[in-house]
Amino acid sequence: MSELREGPDDHGERAPDQRASHHEHPPPVEARGRQSYYEALDTTEPWRTAEPDAASNRDPDGLGHRAEGEMADEGREADAPSGGPDLPRAEGDTADEGREADTPSGDADLPGPRAEGDTADEAREERAEPGEHSDVSPVDDRSADIVHEDDSAADPIEARRQAAEAAGHIDQDGRVPVEHSESGDRVRGWPHDDTGYAVREEDLDVLGIDSGQVEQWQRFEAPLGMNPEQYKEFTGSLLVALAADGIDPSQVDIRLQGSSAQFFSGPHKDFPRDQDVADQPEAKARWDAWVGDRPEDERPSRVPFDAKAQLGMLDDRGRPEDRSDYDVQLSSDAMVDKARQVWDSSVHEDGKSFAHRKYDFIDKDTVRDTFPALTSWKERWEADLGREVAPALFGSAGPPDKRADGKGISTHFRETDWIITRHGST
Repeated sequence: MSELREGPDDHGERAPDQRASHHEHPPPVEARGRQSYYEALDTTEPWRTAEPDAASNRDPDGLGHRAEGEMADEGREADAPSGGPDLPRAEGDTADEGREADTPSGDADLPGPRAEGDTADEAREERAEPGEHSDVSPVDDRSADIVHEDDSAADPIEARRQAAEAAGHIDQDGRVPVEHSESGDRVRGWPHDDTGYAVREEDLDVLGIDSGQVEQWQRFEAPLGMNPEQYKEFTGSLLVALAADGIDPSQVDIRLQGSSAQFFSGPHKDFPRDQDVADQPEAKARWDAWVGDRPEDERPSRVPFDAKAQLGMLDDRGRPEDRSDYDVQLSSDAMVDKARQVWDSSVHEDGKSFAHRKYDFIDKDTVRDTFPALTSWKERWEADLGREVAPALFGSAGPPDKRADGKGISTHFRETDWIITRHGST
């Protein structure tokens, strides 16, 4: 496996397992009634049915296809319940042994943070030949002349976004583009937020993330907060739980959303400002040490994974902010149909709906009652990881495209998603 380039000299490179103990014995998740990613969103727009996204690369019949480069996971079938369906392999899984041998000798290193003091010309010399993945570097000054001078002077954050998009560091949705390596694996560049801010080495220090974890994130080997072994068990046990609940896992599209999958939260969660921590002395001191001496256009615009917890911030009720969670997006008509049967046989409070009126996810209480094995899986991993695990169920078309509404918060199917399995995977 290739290694990330070194970061700033004053930080040095860290071994991938330097903070392994951070995840070994996490504290339990407290029952605080915390809203999930989807529950925290606006509920004002009338309900409408999600339509399949033509850009999602799904088959017209909704079955989908296995991701390019996907290989069978040896030993996965042994985990399936007796008499249950064959379980699909989580996308991106490969055999642990021989990974380096599978990587072509010509594969370039994944892009990493540029050392302080590097000039644009020096950075360009390090770039790989056309066609290699590392042509997407975290900082590239070549696109600066594309941004109009008037725009840059008026809004430096917008200038940063335009430069990052022109350089290929983010796409039109503000996400880091996903490519395929010569060996067929999905890979992506250095983490940026949707305004083009590129993560720095000092950010990783504050967040408790090392360069090895970033590379695993870039290669879809493990989301932030897990190691590859945990992620393999996390996804494998999820497929087993679905089968135990009577659902063929090949009928379910499963994806991770949120900052564990995209490094940053979406545009609905801005990075804390000075006034946000002014009355929290501990958080204010940590904020000052992290970004206090940076101008606004050299700070993140969105909340990185675990940032509020690492700052020691308090929520609106004066309680410590939780660590970031895992938003598990399940899209399956078969699961929705089964949940509908439970809903129709139950009594509900006035105003409650089977599907969320704006975002279309199925009532969480109904999902819990319909799929007891899935609920047990959720509780097990919350205890193991010390983080909330929040499944959200949608129809097979997935969540609706909401980019045109409000801040453009949307979790519709995209090829930049963290994809665990697709419909029809075997």
